[in-house]
Amino acid sequence: RRVPIEFLEIELAVLEEMGVDCDRTPEYAADNARTRLVDLTVRPSKLEAPIDKIHPMPFPGLNIDNVPFFAAIAAAAHGQTLIHDWVYDNRAIYLTDLNRLGGRL
Repeated sequence: RRVPIEFLEIELAVLEEMGVDCDRTPEYAADNARTRLVDLTVRPSKLEAPIDKIHPMPFPGLNIDNVPFFAAIAAAAHGQTLIHDWVYDNRAIYLTDLNRLGGRL
């Protein structure tokens, strides 16, 4: 509920490419009358790894802070993809932890 769609459009496009089954309501204005909001309903989905690599880009690209979430999502998807966190090379330690949890990385 109350998802600021302007800041998540790229993320949702990647998730939809991966096969996420979701519905979104028409946009509506937040209380500040500036932020565009939607309500999302996400259902269990069979995920496929995206063909293109997952990497952060400046706005309006994939948010830098969302790359670790996509690593976890990609670990649960069928297929292979490349995750390139070119902004914070040392942050990739979370990938080691995902392996320990049984992720296929």
